[in-house]
Amino acid sequence: MAGEKKIDLFTVINGCIMVLLMAAFILPFWIILTASLSDNARVQANGISLWFQGFTFEGYKFLFGMSDIFIRSLGISLLTSFAAAAFSVIVCTAAAYALSKKYLVGRKFFNVFLMITMFFSGGTIPLYLVIRGIGIYDTIWALILPGVASTYSILLLRNYFYGIPAALEEAAYLDGASDLKLLIYIFVPLSTPMMFTIGIMTFVGKWNEWLPSLLYLGATNRSLWTAQYVLRQMLRDMQTLYGSASTGSVSNAPLITAKNAGIVIIVLPLIVMSPVLHKYFASGLVAGSVKG
Repeated sequence: MAGEKKIDLFTVINGCIMVLLMAAFILPFWIILTASLSDNARVQANGISLWFQGFTFEGYKFLFGMSDIFIRSLGISLLTSFAAAAFSVIVCTAAAYALSKKYLVGRKFFNVFLMITMFFSGGTIPLYLVIRGIGIYDTIWALILPGVASTYSILLLRNYFYGIPAALEEAAYLDGASDLKLLIYIFVPLSTPMMFTIGIMTFVGKWNEWLPSLLYLGATNRSLWTAQYVLRQMLRDMQTLYGSASTGSVSNAPLITAKNAGIVIIVLPLIVMSPVLHKYFASGLVAGSVKG
């Protein structure tokens, strides 16, 4: 009939594949969510399920009620992630601006030097020795500073700066603007999507890290443990972690649902942020991926 749109085979197959992929991504988190809101005894007896087994918040109540370790670790993770994202945007923007200037002395050397670090790194032990050497071991700075100056982010921003019209710079120089004013008043406003992209990547990377808490903090310094490291300890031996920090017995506690509740709480911020910041992330990657 006239006016009807013809649906080809590719569209149908593509739609089916997208639905299957969506189910594959959503289903594991849904199972964890239902387990966190189910009765611990029923989950322990019946195993995981696609639906709630006695809807209850006992896992969340136990998680927040046993000790302040988990609540404090969430604050540490938020603080370190936001601080690292802010520092990364500042450092990478400044470095990218300098590298985008053809009159920079040694510009080719610095570009090649940065490219080498993308393929070769010192590794964990040299980084540990550096952190020890500069005196930030067992401090919150050991969780913030490593990885702030990302080579990938610097090159991404540098390529974006290449595409900014030279006429804007020339007009600013004629008006007496210095490089600092040029960066703040022209380059920064024009590169907001790119800066959001770098901030998002750094935030997500830091939020998902647990190894720095193990390597760069003292064994007894629980006050700076991140939520991811606490979650790892929970998944390994939650009874030891929370039993040592509380006065009550946890022998009959809802450990299974509490572990799943911890996973939900840690993953939830990323799920909430993704739709809000996706447009900046996508546009930033596309804009900085090619040289202007």
